[in-house]
Amino acid sequence: METTPEDGSTQWSTRSMAAKVGLNQTAISRIWRTFGLKPHRVEDFKLSTDPLFVDKVRDVVGLYLNPPDAAVVLCVDEKTQVQALDRTAPVLPMLPGTPARRTYTYVRNGTSDLYAALDIASGKVLTQMTDQHRAVEFRSFLNLIDRDVPDGLAVHVICDNASTHKAPEIQRWLKRHRRFTLHYTPTYSSWLNQVERWFSVLRIAEIPHCRSPKFPRRRVGWRAGCERTSGRVGDLPVEQLCDRDCLVAARARAADADASHEAGAVVAALLAEGAGAAVVAFVDGDRPPRPVGGDDDG
Repeated sequence: METTPEDGSTQWSTRSMAAKVGLNQTAISRIWRTFGLKPHRVEDFKLSTDPLFVDKVRDVVGLYLNPPDAAVVLCVDEKTQVQALDRTAPVLPMLPGTPARRTYTYVRNGTSDLYAALDIASGKVLTQMTDQHRAVEFRSFLNLIDRDVPDGLAVHVICDNASTHKAPEIQRWLKRHRRFTLHYTPTYSSWLNQVERWFSVLRIAEIPHCRSPKFPRRRVGWRAGCERTSGRVGDLPVEQLCDRDCLVAARARAADADASHEAGAVVAALLAEGAGAAVVAFVDGDRPPRPVGGDDDG
């Protein structure tokens, strides 16, 4: 399985391998099924190169498993360039023995960016749609969160390392709104943000089946889809998404790792314990300080 066929093909088939090794195709199929070999499938991966990988994962997972008192923890991200596609003919409904059918031709009605904030305690989602993806739109969404969260509660926002999340005007906004704290996921690790799970629900359950007529009606339909899917992630307890026993066992295994190999040891320990892809590490420690911007209030 570490070689490719001599005819230049990129992968083996059961017949080409049978001809190569002198067995019949049925025997090769049986061997592949027994050992779970699927040469036609390729999965992608990306290792984070963030030097603060463990510290950031510790910070984010700590918020999931032990959120602060008198505070709201929100997972925030944006789904950019969502296409508003409308079909050139009505969709034909499903019939017995026949799936629903739609034309393969469509009309483009522009794109929109969807900002979302998932409350990890309730699973409810706060959304806002914009026409552009800039720091000013992210600041507008933070203002929406500020109005929605009751006074007296601290707000912990988990987000990725997009430049719009670290722009100078966002840093100035944070200085004026002291109850907000931004926690950044490691680079190439947006999967650690649980709002991605909600985006997956939205993408599977709503967007493929949604007709998007011209603005502003397309936003009305998308908002309805967001409301229908809000709360679905909250049906899953955080222990189901982030297995606590696996995390504690991984922490114990990685406790004696050298500092230079700490991230790799934590990942290896998690894989050995069977932890899911929702979490990569959880070790005790202090959270990194909130980034501070310039002194101007513009």
